[in-house]
Amino acid sequence: MNKKYSVCLTPDERLFLEGICRKGMHKSRKIRRAQVLLKSDACLTDEVIASEVNISIPTIERIRKRFCLEELTSALEEKPRSGPPPKVDLRLETEVVALVCSSPPNGYDRWTYELLKREADQKCSKKLSKSTLRSILKKHHLKPWKKRCGAFRT
Repeated sequence: MNKKYSVCLTPDERLFLEGICRKGMHKSRKIRRAQVLLKSDACLTDEVIASEVNISIPTIERIRKRFCLEELTSALEEKPRSGPPPKVDLRLETEVVALVCSSPPNGYDRWTYELLKREADQKCSKKLSKSTLRSILKKHHLKPWKKRCGAFRT
């Protein structure tokens, strides 16, 4: 069967990949990718490669595609992952800062963490933990429990 992306290694690339497989001093994923490229260069079928290296056929196709379209090192290395989205977005930060800069509720001289958390849970779009609230205040250099913090005028 004709493959869309076929691997043709130069002698230097072959030596480099064989060194990775032989030494075993690399991450197991990198070694598997090197094995896939070597076996693809030897014209083995995807099914044979998948059973020998113990990975799926789509993974083999992705490795070959990255080798053909990019370069050898990008086919061996993992791409950086984006990670989880931040829990606190700019809108929520703005809501908290606006709350801190407003005057405290009736009966209170200044804000406390507990009071801020209670008000933020009622008025903001998301519920916040005390540590998240602390990190937002620290980021904006706000200390609303002090008399002269710059957060509001007395």
